[in-house]
Amino acid sequence: MNKTLFLSVVSGCSLLLLSGCSLFSDNAQDYLQAESKPDIVLPADVQQLTLEEKWVVPKAAQPENLPETFEPPRPVPLNVAAMQVDKEEERPDTWSKEVNTRLVQDGNGSPILRLDVGFPQAWARVGEALKERKIVIEDLDRSVGTYYILLNEDAVSQSDEQDGWFAKPSNFAYEVKVNRARSGVYVALHEDADNLADNDFAREFLESLQSAIADDEEL
Repeated sequence: MNKTLFLSVVSGCSLLLLSGCSLFSDNAQDYLQAESKPDIVLPADVQQLTLEEKWVVPKAAQPENLPETFEPPRPVPLNVAAMQVDKEEERPDTWSKEVNTRLVQDGNGSPILRLDVGFPQAWARVGEALKERKIVIEDLDRSVGTYYILLNEDAVSQSDEQDGWFAKPSNFAYEVKVNRARSGVYVALHEDADNLADNDFAREFLESLQSAIADDEEL
């Protein structure tokens, strides 16, 4: 292919591309030549059919003595004072230094540790006490007030010669529940979500936790 032939082919292709619209049929104006068709006549038996509503919507009863103007209901006003108290309770710098702790029993005689503070402060103090006693926190969920921990049932007492609750490698999973109540916050030791730990073992654990919280207050 010589140069002249090549240029001719390129020019022809360019013109063809520029006039691309002419390659397709333009039917935009065909409706102007469309013919009118007679209406469809249905058979007599079809015309006798009647349509009925399958789901009939009953008419709503109209209340009497409607006001001439409609006033939208006003939203319930926010309790700004209560919100402010909640915000202050969540701030660590507003927490009181002293936390009154008492080892009590529930209705079934199971030992529980009562903290006379708000939940945020109680949650934080329990976490600090667990770390003070060198207890491993595997996981935690503040929304349900639960620390998931490991404990050694054969090393309950805290002493200088032992590593507290971890003197031996055989550890068991437990849950420390921090529960809100009207009269304060209650801390209990659970074997799982539904079962409390053994009373004697739980009492030893909660006494150690109470001592750790007291030691922290003295600092």
